[in-house]
Amino acid sequence: MPILGIPLRIQNSLVSTLVLGGAFYFALTQDAGRALNLVLGISTVLLAVLMHELGHALVARAFGLEVGEVAILLFGGAARIQAPSTPRQEFWVALAGPLTNLALGFPVLLVAQPAWIPPFDHPPPLTSVWVLTNLMLGFGNLFPAFPMDGGRIFRSLLWRWLGYRDATRWALSLGRILALILMLSVLVDPTQPLLWPLPFLGILILIVGAKEADRLARRDEEQRLRTHLDALPSVAPIPPPGEAPAAAIPGETAPNPPQAKD
Repeated sequence: MPILGIPLRIQNSLVSTLVLGGAFYFALTQDAGRALNLVLGISTVLLAVLMHELGHALVARAFGLEVGEVAILLFGGAARIQAPSTPRQEFWVALAGPLTNLALGFPVLLVAQPAWIPPFDHPPPLTSVWVLTNLMLGFGNLFPAFPMDGGRIFRSLLWRWLGYRDATRWALSLGRILALILMLSVLVDPTQPLLWPLPFLGILILIVGAKEADRLARRDEEQRLRTHLDALPSVAPIPPPGEAPAAAIPGETAPNPPQAKD
């Protein structure tokens, strides 16, 4: 199901989980209105995630990068995009997602003035869910911890002066430091529920960062291998009998084949 020419994939388990979650909440509360509001609230969150990924994909396509698909998953979203080849491309592609959410969240905040999170035993109004989700996706993804959007923006700023490889290493190092801070932040107040997801976010940043570091190491090894192979002298193939051998090195003349004696 394409949106603006970009293929959209929704994880199969997402729909079933959404339906089962609404049914379970209705069984607990016996209130169909609150159960429906919960399902609509989660759908609103997923819509904001979709807008975030579409922001990345549309800007990438404007730069001529190949866009495979936008996927909405059980725990978030992902846009399959060709890797940017310049710092300018990475900067704007990475920034597009957060800017999209901020552009969608702030007007509703200013016009509708939604009520903020009510007590946890009451589902919040959809306008509050929309504003909070977009502002969290917008500002949260600007956190400069690679591979989040802010970390990619940080890498793009260093890329111009340090080159891609060193810029990636600096971005990964900063990401590890910030991930450690997130993992320890829960110790500030272990009774605060808002801090509980932060250690898991820190662990996720470390895992994805480790994969990026491994990819960079493989890329360096492939580059060293290509450089080594390019430095080897070329070897001429053995010609069939009666033909002159090809020159082993460009610019050299192949020797004449031996003449048959009477």
